[in-house]
Amino acid sequence: MSNIETTETELTPERFLELINPHLEIISRLIRFRISNSADWDDVLQNTLLCAWRAMPKLRDRDALKPWLLRICGNCCHMHLRSRIRRENFQAAIQTEPTIMHRIASGRNQGDVTINAQLEVGKLLGQLSDSERKLLLDYYFKGLRVADIAARENQPEGTIKRRLHACRSRLRSFLETPGETETKGKSNE
Repeated sequence: MSNIETTETELTPERFLELINPHLEIISRLIRFRISNSADWDDVLQNTLLCAWRAMPKLRDRDALKPWLLRICGNCCHMHLRSRIRRENFQAAIQTEPTIMHRIASGRNQGDVTINAQLEVGKLLGQLSDSERKLLLDYYFKGLRVADIAARENQPEGTIKRRLHACRSRLRSFLETPGETETKGKSNE
């Protein structure tokens, strides 16, 4: 077992490509197998290579390079799928929320429902502070992970999770009818 030269000064992009190149085909096949949308394949491959580049100093055994790369690739595929599912679920929840749909559909024809639902969502997001709105957009629409947001904002992950929970709670309270909000508020006190 030989050590790979992985200190920051020793690992050059050329050396990295030399090490990775023999494994690109199997990494690409794994991505195509795990990700059904062909438009996302290059993004996941790029993310895999970026993660491998960043983590390369931690790899000590050259014989473990292939399984190590495949694990990184599998993790990147998993993160991509989770991100896509999270965005789709959030968008579907907003678009099919019964209280919004009921409020919008009452007195209007059904062709206007989708456009009006989007306007209603925009109004809901407008009621949040700039930091809350940015947090929700980063997490649900851009698909950033909690760890990425925490690193960017220089805050602990627990703080970001708490803020996301508080934002979702505020959105839920905006979606409730006025009578439900008053009742819920009294029971929490």
